[in-house]
Amino acid sequence: MVRIVVIDPGDALMTIDAELGFQLLDRPLDVIEAHPGWFELTYVLSDDGFGVVVYVPVRPGVDARLIEHCRESIQ
Repeated sequence: MVRIVVIDPGDALMTIDAELGFQLLDRPLDVIEAHPGWFELTYVLSDDGFGVVVYVPVRPGVDARLIEHCRESIQ
């Protein structure tokens, strides 16, 4: 199973962390992909393969720390 989370401009990082149950910027990424205008972050959370896919748009209003984290992680 997978849980999909789409970040919207204006979403507070603290709120996103609470929804996910972990701190997005502190947990290691399993896979990150860059697409035109957005990032796709994949986290495998358990040995049975359960995970979360987080879509992060690169738009005004999206937490700058999150976008920077994505840019640094893709390199």
